[in-house]
Amino acid sequence: MKEENELLDLLDIVKNVDNYIWESIDINEEIFQKLEEKKETIKRILEKNEDCKEWFEMIITLVKKLSDIILKQQETNLRIASNLQEEKAKAEILKEEKEKLYNDQLTGIWNRHKYEQVSEEFLLRYFEEWRKFSLSLLDIDDFKKINDTYWHWVWDRVLKAFATFVNWKLDKHSKMFRYGWEEFIILSLLSKEELKNKLNEIEKDLLTKFLKTREGHKIKFSFSGWVTEMKDEIKEIKELEEEADKLLYEAKRNWKKHVL
Repeated sequence: MKEENELLDLLDIVKNVDNYIWESIDINEEIFQKLEEKKETIKRILEKNEDCKEWFEMIITLVKKLSDIILKQQETNLRIASNLQEEKAKAEILKEEKEKLYNDQLTGIWNRHKYEQVSEEFLLRYFEEWRKFSLSLLDIDDFKKINDTYWHWVWDRVLKAFATFVNWKLDKHSKMFRYGWEEFIILSLLSKEELKNKLNEIEKDLLTKFLKTREGHKIKFSFSGWVTEMKDEIKEIKELEEEADKLLYEAKRNWKKHVL
C-alpha cells in the first residue's frame, strides 16, 4: 500500500511536469527537486514492480528533459544578466564622459557648454510657463593683479576656491557656471532682489576668508557682480548676458566688492 501511494505521488509529479514543463524556471526547479528526492523510491519500486517500468522510464525521460530546460533557462538568464551589466557599464561610462564634457576642468563647476544648454531651458520655461528667472554676471576683483603677482598655481587656486565657495553657498534654485577666465554666471529662479541679497551675503562671508601660499602669504580676494532679470522684450538669452556685462563693466569703474 505504501509503495502504491509512492507511485501515485510520482505519477502526480509527472503530471505536474507535463503541465508546467514550459513555465518559469522557479516552477521547473521545484518539480525537478521533487523528482530528485524520489530517486531512491523509484529505484526501490522498480526492483519490485516490473510492470511500472514504462512509467519510470517516462519519469526518467522527463527528468532529463526538465534538467535540460532548466540548464537552458539558466544560460539564458546569465546571458541576459551579462548583457544588462554590460549596458549598465556603457551607460555609466557615457554619463561620466558627458559630465566631463559639461564640467569645467579647473574649477569643477559647470562650464559654458552646459550654461548654453541650461539657459535655453530657462528661456523656454519663461515663454511657455511664464516662469521668471534672474541672471548674474560675477567677476573676481583685481584678478590681473593676482595673476601678475603670484605663480600660476596661485591664481588656479583662487579660481577654484572662489567657484567652490560661491557654488556651495548658493541655494537649490540657483546654478553657477564658469563663463570666462575670471568671469562666472549664475542662473536663478530667485527674483532679482533675492539673488542680489544672497550674493552680497556670500561676498561678505568670502571677505573673512583667505588663501595661504607656499611662502606663507595670505591672499584675500573679492568679487563684483550685476544681477538682471528676464523681461518680455528680451527674446534671446544673449541679450540678457550683454545687458549684465555692460552694466557690470560700467559699474566696476566706481565700486568693487559688491553685487548690484
